[in-house]
Amino acid sequence: AERALARDPNDWRALWLQGAARFSSGHTADALAPLERACELDSTQSEVLRTTARVAETLGRGEVAERAWRRLVNVDEEDGEAWFQIAATEARRGEFRQAEASLDRAMDLNPTRPGILFLEGWVKENLGELPQAIELYRHHLEVHTDDVGTRRRLVGLLLRSDRPDDAYDEAKRVGEADPDNPESLQLQADLAFRTKRTAEGDRILLHLRSLS
Repeated sequence: AERALARDPNDWRALWLQGAARFSSGHTADALAPLERACELDSTQSEVLRTTARVAETLGRGEVAERAWRRLVNVDEEDGEAWFQIAATEARRGEFRQAEASLDRAMDLNPTRPGILFLEGWVKENLGELPQAIELYRHHLEVHTDDVGTRRRLVGLLLRSDRPDDAYDEAKRVGEADPDNPESLQLQADLAFRTKRTAEGDRILLHLRSLS
């Protein structure tokens, strides 16, 4: 790549190769500049855009990654991964209506993409569509049974939806994943008493006291 660039510094293929080679060999910090330059020279090459987005994400350069993903869907509007990444970026910014539209496109193109059910649930939750969010989180957890963070979110949504019995069932599963977590035990105890499971609540409190 360097020999090619010595002949022609504006060879987008050589810039792409240089950036990809640096990234693959662990020189990530030096990989982005040639890739961005390659994108400036020719923003219609999907592989260049995809590589640039991945390297930018690794470096925490979200604005560069998003620009590459958006250029990519202009080149290939059937790229479901690019639409998913755009939706995720919009959701992180709090632009949930825009994220919903991008995610709908991603779902049409690749409905089995890992993480897509969680992201859709998160978007629905923040749009106030709690029943839909609950179902999406549950579908996500059918596949990712060990995702404790999402299960905690589900407990919170069930409480907000005035479904304490369902919330208690999910809180128990959170507790099973981390049986000595004080916050999880406190929530379980609270839900046990709310749902008239007094003996269970007493047992959980006894365990909580034994920890501290």
